[in-house]
Amino acid sequence: MKSLKIRNLEDSDKKPLSEDQELFLNILNRVIHNEQVSFNEEIDAHVKEILYLSSDHFVYPLIVNALYSSCYEGIKIFEKRAIDQTIRQAAKTASFVMLYKKMSEKGLKPLILKGMVCRNLYAEPELRPSVDEDLLIKPGEIRKYHQFFTEHGFILINEEENLEKDSELSYKNKENGLYLEIHRYLFPQDEIFSDLNELFEKQNESMKINAYGVEMEALDPTDHLLYMLAHAYKHLIYSGIGIRQICDITLFSEKYGALIDWKTIVDSCRKLHLEIFLKAVLKICHVHLGMRREKTCITTGLINEDVDEMPLLEDIITGGIYGAKDENRLHSANMTLDAVYSQKKGKRRRGIRKSLFPSFSYMSEDYPYLKTYPILLPWAWAERIIGYLKKPGGRNNSEKIIEIGKKRIDLLKKYGLV
Repeated sequence: MKSLKIRNLEDSDKKPLSEDQELFLNILNRVIHNEQVSFNEEIDAHVKEILYLSSDHFVYPLIVNALYSSCYEGIKIFEKRAIDQTIRQAAKTASFVMLYKKMSEKGLKPLILKGMVCRNLYAEPELRPSVDEDLLIKPGEIRKYHQFFTEHGFILINEEENLEKDSELSYKNKENGLYLEIHRYLFPQDEIFSDLNELFEKQNESMKINAYGVEMEALDPTDHLLYMLAHAYKHLIYSGIGIRQICDITLFSEKYGALIDWKTIVDSCRKLHLEIFLKAVLKICHVHLGMRREKTCITTGLINEDVDEMPLLEDIITGGIYGAKDENRLHSANMTLDAVYSQKKGKRRRGIRKSLFPSFSYMSEDYPYLKTYPILLPWAWAERIIGYLKKPGGRNNSEKIIEIGKKRIDLLKKYGLV
């Protein structure tokens, strides 16, 4: 059995990861490939930092289970939380499976996205948590689904959501707490992300996966991997990706490699200037998460040693799941979003101004009354700014937001995204 070693990055131009981060990635590599993690003194010295990272990236049960299986005695005090998360996930999965079966009986056939597809890639699916289940439906069938969901105990999380106009609707079951994200389109129909939907206009046949004895339909392997990559790009533009998404891409590429049309993946990414980003993601999968290249059937030179993946990996690791580790980083999304908008529309960027005065669509997510009273947008801006300044270190936080936003725009530039 290979021991967990901290890799020596020979390229002096690359900023090495910390020992905590290296060990975290090495353990994840073993975990997702269902390999034994052997306890050693390095793990013991860094275990709390490793667990902090696993919590930030929403892979806590995976890491705790791996260390527990390695007979590491010190992990027992962290076991209860991991068990609680695993039990909750198992309950949500069971609820969703029953719901999907009932949908099928009613002739409703949505395509499942991410959650269930991704969990099925892991040796122990319930150790890979999901906040919600994502379903893609035909736009014209939204009222059928809405009626079905309301009849089965679901309510719209935001009552201001518009059934006919919103690209995405969020439901929660009042009894079992199951969350659903219903997508009429794979990506928002807005000025920043609508072009991503063009990649799926000629959607291939769906594939079937089996979950707990129930056959479910999902996007075919090429479309689903392309969706996962585009979804990662969307989150990068907001505030960050999270290593769990990269683990999912690694395992999906290995499991369905022979069925993936890699030329289509490359051509589609090139069309939207995502080719460098694609190569950086795949290099992270290969170099840092041990992606089995032979299983992926990649023969196009996609795993390119000349691509510097380290700035992207550092952004992923330090940001936590979807960049949510730092509230200032979340607020800096206005700057990165505006940078991409400016690139696509050829208009001068207004990043700092946009951080203070976000768009109506962005503000309406946090201030639902705007959907009914859009004239109150200036009031919502004032409410947001005052609330933020009242927080400890408010003015310093504003400077931090701008600093983070500028750094992340530089990151997007490095990978040809702006």
